[in-house]
Amino acid sequence: MKKFKEWLFMGLTAVLVFGTSACSSSDDEPATPTFPDVVQTISCVAESEANFTFAANMEWKLSSNKAWCTLASADMEGQNISGKAGSQVVKVKVSEVGLSFEESKATLTLSMGESSKAV
Repeated sequence: MKKFKEWLFMGLTAVLVFGTSACSSSDDEPATPTFPDVVQTISCVAESEANFTFAANMEWKLSSNKAWCTLASADMEGQNISGKAGSQVVKVKVSEVGLSFEESKATLTLSMGESSKAV
C-alpha cells in the first residue's frame, strides 16, 4: 500500500508539472495586427514637421521611402523607427535636401508582425 501511495503521488506530481508547462500563455502579443482604417495625408513644406498619429496593438515599425522625409519618436529618429503597442505620435520631418521643385510624395509604411501597410 505504501508503494502504491508513492507511485500515485509521483504520478500526480508529473501530471501537474507537465500539464501546467504545456499550457503556455500567449498574452504577450496579439496574433493579428490592427492597422489604421484610413490612410492619412500630411502636407508639409521643406524644413517643417507635422504629427502622424496612430494606434498599434503590437510592436511596430514605421518607415519612410524618401531620404528627405524622416521620422522621430521619443526614443529614436531616422527613416525607420519602431516602438511598443499603444497610441503613438510620430513627428514627420521634411528636409529640403533631396527635394525637387516639383511636388514630392513620401509613403510611410507601418509594419506589425508579418504584415505591412502604407498609412
